[in-house]
Amino acid sequence: AFSILFLFVSFSIAPAMCSTKNAMSCPLMWYADERNGEKKICELLPPHEGPLPVILMALGRSGSSITWDTISRLTGGANVAYEVTGGNHNKSQQFFDNITPNVGHSWALERLCLIQKRVIQQTSHSGIAGFQWKPYPYAMDHQYALGALREISKHQNPSIRVIYLTRNEIDRILSNQRHKGHIHSKEVPHHCKAGDNECVQKHKKRSNIILRTGQELINYLDAAFVREEGIHLKLARSGVKYLHVSYDELFNSDTAAEWIKIFQFLKRGPAANLTIDMIRETFFMVS
Repeated sequence: AFSILFLFVSFSIAPAMCSTKNAMSCPLMWYADERNGEKKICELLPPHEGPLPVILMALGRSGSSITWDTISRLTGGANVAYEVTGGNHNKSQQFFDNITPNVGHSWALERLCLIQKRVIQQTSHSGIAGFQWKPYPYAMDHQYALGALREISKHQNPSIRVIYLTRNEIDRILSNQRHKGHIHSKEVPHHCKAGDNECVQKHKKRSNIILRTGQELINYLDAAFVREEGIHLKLARSGVKYLHVSYDELFNSDTAAEWIKIFQFLKRGPAANLTIDMIRETFFMVS
């Protein structure tokens, strides 16, 4: 057994050999192998050697945390997909604006490589490793976002999978308003553990929810539809291998069909003889 010591490379530093004209030729990151102390280039491991690199795209309050947790548990071992590109509009803009040209389009591959190695160390039996990408307009239109999608589409062995998760927009608005009414703490956390009914009731307590009505609601839903269609278009044009799944089909259905679609897409996990009850037994969190 041996351990790997990572030398984290910030977005402001890149090896001299890295060319922004050909981001796929750039070394993703350097790490020190403690067996001999040599520096080596971090490369994503092929599927038979490590967890599959996956990016989960979903806006806030779309069920991304519980979806990732469930997929990871059923493909080998639970791990966390952090909101790498930022959890809101401002943080997302800051993330992309802080990427320097010497990293540019390769930022997603770099991050996936780092995460894959970290997950192997923490949970060696995990079947997937990756991060969350919140697809806000700025986070999809930025040159380094579009460039990253193109580089992701080119990468082979392993092929990088993207799962695009959406939720009924009105339900997402209601969930957002419920959570905005709380200062999250140990008393009222962002998510409730499965079986913690007291926590669930605290989440439901907020009653002064204001929902758009009339033409204002229609305009909002139209804009949300256009945004979603735009994301599909960008993913398709970039050639990314992606799967669109619905929160409602995952969590409000009597069958496991939507979950099976995910496992078949990943080619990992239970792709047959799976029931919704079996899925729900693995839920670590709710709300």
